[in-house]
Amino acid sequence: MNNPPNKIKSLIKIRPIIALTGGAGPDAAIDLQMKLSCAMKEKLNISFDQEHYRVIIDNNTDLPNRDEALLSNGPSPLLTYMDSAKKLEEMGGDILIIACNTAHAYFDDIQKITGMKMINMIEETASFFHHHHNRIKKVGLLSTSATLQKGLYHEAFDKYKVEVVILDSVHQNNIIQAIYGIKAGFIDNKQPLNTMNKNKLYNIYKRIAEIKSATAVKHPKHLLLSAIKYFEQQGIEAVILGCTEIPLALNRKTYAGGCILIDPTEILANATVDYAISIESKMQKVP
Repeated sequence: MNNPPNKIKSLIKIRPIIALTGGAGPDAAIDLQMKLSCAMKEKLNISFDQEHYRVIIDNNTDLPNRDEALLSNGPSPLLTYMDSAKKLEEMGGDILIIACNTAHAYFDDIQKITGMKMINMIEETASFFHHHHNRIKKVGLLSTSATLQKGLYHEAFDKYKVEVVILDSVHQNNIIQAIYGIKAGFIDNKQPLNTMNKNKLYNIYKRIAEIKSATAVKHPKHLLLSAIKYFEQQGIEAVILGCTEIPLALNRKTYAGGCILIDPTEILANATVDYAISIESKMQKVP
């Protein structure tokens, strides 16, 4: 005799499904998925594909620019994020994560319209820092200007009495250039800045209000390392890679300096898998 539909559903839905909304940019969402997979392998002691949690992804690149929305009254991405959340929930998502630091300015608004549990990357990063580096009372921040000006990391770290230190205007301008350069594919030195590539970056900068007056074009990784050196000169021991594009070009594997690099994307992946593990047994007990 065939199982009734509700019985079939209960047999299928015995493990949590992770939903990921990305597109800001698309490579950052892929990076988060890779880190989710690594976290699952470590925490679940995985041997076979079927032992991973299911991950469903909406890598929607139609999202309006978050900085322009938050800083200069540009079109808001909120409705797009809400639409993504609703679709991912309809597909069975239980846990929702966002592959963008700046988008966490809309976190509470998105959580209100979905029944999925949302994991806050910025809150998780502050908690991780407190539990693993509690002797350090100052941390540098590499981020978009909107993340900085909205105080997203400042508010989260203030709960643990950790001061978030920002760059001067010149280095912050360089970070914005680096972020857009990474989005355009300039991740490592395999993409040399020949005349054609310099012209490409220069034309990108001319379209971005914050950096349209930029005249010098340097490789994104060079700009990131220069910013970290600035922090080191201020006596900063740890730096938050507070834009999901940045770990694509600079991370613990590619950085040989003395600063501790804090990767929120990796922290979010680990926190998400931890939460999935915590609710899995409860889901299996549901009749």
